[in-house]
Amino acid sequence: LLTAHCAFTTPTAVDVYLQFARETSHIVHARTQLDHLPLPTSEEQLLEHYLKLLLSIAKAARFILIKLSDRLHNMRTLEYMEPEKRVRISQETRDLYAPLAHRFGLANMKAELEDLAFKFLEPEEYHNLAKLLVQKRAQRESLIDEMAGPLRQQLTEAGIKVYEVSG
Repeated sequence: LLTAHCAFTTPTAVDVYLQFARETSHIVHARTQLDHLPLPTSEEQLLEHYLKLLLSIAKAARFILIKLSDRLHNMRTLEYMEPEKRVRISQETRDLYAPLAHRFGLANMKAELEDLAFKFLEPEEYHNLAKLLVQKRAQRESLIDEMAGPLRQQLTEAGIKVYEVSG
């Protein structure tokens, strides 16, 4: 991957920069260009527009990963935006970016994007669910411990020395 003179030595930061800076620059530039495209009028057209745009760039999987990471960061700080913008971005996230993360096999990212979108699209339901989760936490943890005990015992009896059981 790196230039030939680095083949048998550990690459320096400069070597890595020289090799990958141009490609990374192109990816970031393509990401930035999304902000300057004219947007269609209806919500359905907008989603179709974004989907076509992202699929046309699908050859650059790193671009999509950068875009997903950028969207996750934006969703984590969404409470500082105006309410109308929060709803629009959250809807777009739930309809487009969460499914895209799922297709890329990023289950944790998909779940967080959906949770954050839910928080801003349906705040009352989100807060009710959050309260229920807090109330039932001790019960869930007790159930997990109850199920994990016999599993740990079986693993130990089977001679498995290194394992992790979590829930």
